[in-house]
Amino acid sequence: MTEYQPPAGFTPGGSVVYTPPAELPFEVESAPTEGSTNPISAGAVFAGLAEREPIIEPPVAVPEGKVLNGNKVWIDFTEWVTAALEEINPVDPEEPAPEEIDLSLYLTKTEVGPAIDTPSVLTPQVATLFSAFSYSLLKTTFKLANEEDADFVVLGCPERCVITFTDTHVVINWIPTAIGQFFVFFGVNNGGFLHKVSSLKITVTAAPFIIPEGELVLASAAITAGMLINIWDDGGIPKVRPALANSLSTIAHAFATTSVAAGESLVPKLFGVNAMQTGLTTGERLFLSWTVPGGVSNVGPDADSGFVMQPVARAISSTQYILDIDQELLRAEDE
Repeated sequence: MTEYQPPAGFTPGGSVVYTPPAELPFEVESAPTEGSTNPISAGAVFAGLAEREPIIEPPVAVPEGKVLNGNKVWIDFTEWVTAALEEINPVDPEEPAPEEIDLSLYLTKTEVGPAIDTPSVLTPQVATLFSAFSYSLLKTTFKLANEEDADFVVLGCPERCVITFTDTHVVINWIPTAIGQFFVFFGVNNGGFLHKVSSLKITVTAAPFIIPEGELVLASAAITAGMLINIWDDGGIPKVRPALANSLSTIAHAFATTSVAAGESLVPKLFGVNAMQTGLTTGERLFLSWTVPGGVSNVGPDADSGFVMQPVARAISSTQYILDIDQELLRAEDE
């Protein structure tokens, strides 16, 4: 027997006793063997395996669609669910059998018009201003698979987006405040339990041109000093004209400090004090006029007028206002 020496500095924590078998060499069984006394105790392994739970054998046939229930019995899944449903909602033999559901009445496809599939590009007139978005679509845009009109609700829309319903149309009014893609989501259904989502994508992009403060811009119409002016894109060339609140395309972006004729140039004043006014009341909120080109009004247009309500300034004296252009809103006409 070989004597083993511990390494230098080793301090035993207790007695270690090694008892070899009576005879060496010995054979280790190839499988757990009851009563074995080998150093690797196959007997203990055999005893442990004897305590294990019996293996649950699957059915003789391929167990397709079979599951183990709580009692560890293989059962057919479809039959089990059917039995459970019958137990929850038992069929009364005295009651007539329920009618089968006609699935053709339910929504299988959402059909939307090309205007919804195509992004609507909103181009702000200047870098920090965005054009108001107004869009109307027919309610009949939403269809069931059998061509009947569908029911629908608004599930989501951008912040401050206003959606109204008429007898025939859905009208969307919104003023974007950032560049990117935005969506209006409609939940479309048949009045039953089937439901799908349709969306209108609105893409907001940057203007193709930016008017820096101090840059000369060509006037496309005669302008008088003190007028509010509209900056517009004429085939890629920025131009200015008198602002007027009768259209979203002519809202105010700046004011003029000099008078020019059509074809001459001026520098749009994008901020600051306009001191070329009369008849103002200090502190009043002023709106772009819908009747006087380049003018202001102390009230906005009436609802349902079809004109644009655009806050543009704050009066600081009877002859001065400070430019303070805010988001505009189209007062859509009643149908």
